Amino acid sequence: MFFRSLHSLTRKALLIIFLAAVGIRVFYALETPQEINNVTGAIHPRKDEYSHFKYCLYLIEQKKLPVNSSIRNLDDPIAWILQEFEYAQPPLYYLLNVPFALLPNPLIACRLFSVLLSSLTLCLAVSCAVTAFKRKDLCAVATMVALGFHPVFVRIGSSVSNDNLAWLLSAFQFRLLLNDASQSRNIAYGVLTGLGMLTKISFLVWPLFFVFRTVVPHFRQEHFIRRLKGLALLLTVSTAISGWYLIRNQMNYSDWSGAIGVLGPPQALLSSGSSYWLEYFVHSIVRFSLFPIAEENVIFLPLIEAILLFFVISVLLQSGRLRESFNNARFFSDCLAFCLINLFLFLIATCTGIFRKLACF
Repeated sequence: MFFRSLHSLTRKALLIIFLAAVGIRVFYALETPQEINNVTGAIHPRKDEYSHFKYCLYLIEQKKLPVNSSIRNLDDPIAWILQEFEYAQPPLYYLLNVPFALLPNPLIACRLFSVLLSSLTLCLAVSCAVTAFKRKDLCAVATMVALGFHPVFVRIGSSVSNDNLAWLLSAFQFRLLLNDASQSRNIAYGVLTGLGMLTKISFLVWPLFFVFRTVVPHFRQEHFIRRLKGLALLLTVSTAISGWYLIRNQMNYSDWSGAIGVLGPPQALLSSGSSYWLEYFVHSIVRFSLFPIAEENVIFLPLIEAILLFFVISVLLQSGRLRESFNNARFFSDCLAFCLINLFLFLIATCTGIFRKLACF
């Protein structure tokens, strides 16, 4: 339905690009080695795929949710041998993987499930671009190319990782918002937010976004109370779905977010206790945005950072024209607010690591 407004040649191009993007993901899912390194205990490539996969196996073998009982700094090699640092993650993605993990080749099956989630996310993202931008054909193709072949989406989209489900749920949220100017579907937003919080704790960005979206633009308007009631309904539904897990984290780790159970003890949280936290923050943004290009080629990191800085400055200078490219000014303000809240949460996490480390001295 969203693609009928596009030119026939655009639709054909999108189909070809989509099949190529899915094909690359399937290739990596099938061809990435499955053997376990006897030293680190990790499936190649090292990263954290095996720790996610181990969570699925734990659910099958133990028939209960795991607890990260051996909390260690991720820089500690033992953490990569035990592969238990993902045990504090919310369980929804791993529960959905259980049927696949019961198949004859469980790792490949779980990877292909991630390919399916990543492919659905790609389709939803393109449909959002078609709705949000004036130059529908150009933006649809640009979105399909950018997300279809982005190194992060290719790597994560072909491996066992809860990011895939979190991204898909976020894409659904954006899809709903684009056709709901009054933010009236609060129950649907609440359900998606609750499921997201049961997938990845970073989904916290969504309730914060809804609070910002409700309070800031409508504070002095007559219908503010009605919107506030809708927001209360949204937060109540999401808390009803995911609140039990936040309580569980508090009981197990003395931290409702479960971050301690994922990232190590307070003195090692994010390894961010350095006084050069701002530099660390910038480095982290680059690594998480462009790895494995940046992460595997550290020698080029300064150049990549310079290119990224140039891009950010260019966007700021062209913000007026960028706003005009959206079909609705609300779409632009929502995208901007969502990105800023994401960066704010990342910065808070970094600063929290500093404060906790300083408190240990």
